[in-house]
Amino acid sequence: ANDFPANTLQELIAWARANPGKATYGSGGSGTSQHLAVEMLRQMTGAPFVHVPYRGAAPALTDLMAGHITLMIDNLPSALPLVRAGRLKALAVTTPTRRSDLPDLPTVAESGLPGFEMSSWHGAFLPSRTPEPVMRRLHALLMQALGSEDLRSQLQSLGATVNPMSPEAFSAFIRTETGRWSQIVKASGARLD
Repeated sequence: ANDFPANTLQELIAWARANPGKATYGSGGSGTSQHLAVEMLRQMTGAPFVHVPYRGAAPALTDLMAGHITLMIDNLPSALPLVRAGRLKALAVTTPTRRSDLPDLPTVAESGLPGFEMSSWHGAFLPSRTPEPVMRRLHALLMQALGSEDLRSQLQSLGATVNPMSPEAFSAFIRTETGRWSQIVKASGARLD
């Protein structure tokens, strides 16, 4: 909540260590990106964060604003309007670099946890048997749409960053992400509800 005493990520971690069992974090459910992001933070810091799974991110955000839970790592499009309205306090972004629309907000890595990175992403998938020319044509159409300044500005106003990739680069990215997150899932014991 906006009146929580910590103003930096390091202050939050120190508060959690000084108040074992009281540093609760909400997520949209077990195994969600919000859950795993705080699990990564917990694994890197040893801070005793306690998971409180919700049936969706919206009820978790509501309880965060009411002060019923201590923290949440959420997707920027849903959290940013609440931060701008003064209803939530942002301590850091989980992306590898600062955001141009939030230049004063440090990254988690800059806040003392080098190597921490968590970004939500979206991609287009096709059945594996899709003919190569069809896949290339659909990719070209997606790149054309993502090249539209109007679409880019709309996505950026929602807190999204456009990062188009070739099909080959996207496949490599997915392999890397799968390997990285599978380690965090195993260490956390997370299971989908």
